[in-house]
Amino acid sequence: MSKKPKQIKNHFKYSPQQTLTPLTSIKTEWDLTNLYYKNKNDKRIEKDILAAEKAYDQFVNKWRKKNFTANPKVLHEALSEKETLAGKPGVTRPGRYFSFRSALDANDKDAEKQLSLLSRRLRKVSDKMLFFTLTLGQLPKNKQKLFLKAPELAHYKYYLEQVFENAS
Repeated sequence: MSKKPKQIKNHFKYSPQQTLTPLTSIKTEWDLTNLYYKNKNDKRIEKDILAAEKAYDQFVNKWRKKNFTANPKVLHEALSEKETLAGKPGVTRPGRYFSFRSALDANDKDAEKQLSLLSRRLRKVSDKMLFFTLTLGQLPKNKQKLFLKAPELAHYKYYLEQVFENAS
């Protein structure tokens, strides 16, 4: 005859005893005025956009006429300038400002409108920059391999791999 297994009652009970102190001294609202702009009409927005357009135009005028794929050293110089350009605060500040405004208030139609206008306006600059990736993408496979193995281009290896892969 088989015995029935004993049923074990679960007597484990847990009740947390600690309480968290309220976060009264920590800000829960974003204040974009100190980091970005006072409002949508701040004159610095247009100033930053014009500076970005000018900086991209200078890059295009400099590198479109040069053979930046001549050797790894020249390509490193061009890629460094492109990276510096993309990282300039004034270049990205207007877009971030209106993006944050949209994140703070999903009903901020004005922020969405400004983002759309900004995108349309900077599209012209972006189109001018296409020569750079198109030129890289048209490189013969042996030159691509040379650039991917070049120690001075190690920092840009992933970017180059993506450009070469997307071009094929």
